[in-house]
Amino acid sequence: NFVTGPGRTLGQALIESPEVDGVTFTGSFDVGMKIFRDFAAGRWVRPAILELGGKNPAIVSRHADLERAATGIVRSAFGLQGQKCSACSRVYVEKPVADALRALLVEKTRMISVGDPTLRQHWMGPVINEAAFGRYRKCVENLRQHGAELVGGETLDRGDLANGWFV
Repeated sequence: NFVTGPGRTLGQALIESPEVDGVTFTGSFDVGMKIFRDFAAGRWVRPAILELGGKNPAIVSRHADLERAATGIVRSAFGLQGQKCSACSRVYVEKPVADALRALLVEKTRMISVGDPTLRQHWMGPVINEAAFGRYRKCVENLRQHGAELVGGETLDRGDLANGWFV
């Protein structure tokens, strides 16, 4: 069964129930590890499949259709503001096509419209909460301190974007 609900009550009750034979979970590392520990503390071993946010790579060879590769990478990396377990977080690319792919990625990233995601013209909405906003800012600052070239990197907090965690 697919069950949704508050983790602290419904989720914990399911984990503690001897009638639950196994569990799959997609979410944060901390919650996943708590589930793992609680599930393992029972009277018998029960299977647990935990997707705790991987480092999903894209691999681009010299034979790839670079336009399609760049589109896929941008959609995966920035779809749902990059806040999904399957978000592309790294790219491995063969040197002969690295510069051309980089140029396409920059071009496509510059075209992302950030704003109210219920409006069709905006492709990216806010990050989930203040903590995610803070992690974003810390990451951007770290990249800048190490001399990285950034496309974007700003926080957006004026006008229509003042009420949310837009980056």
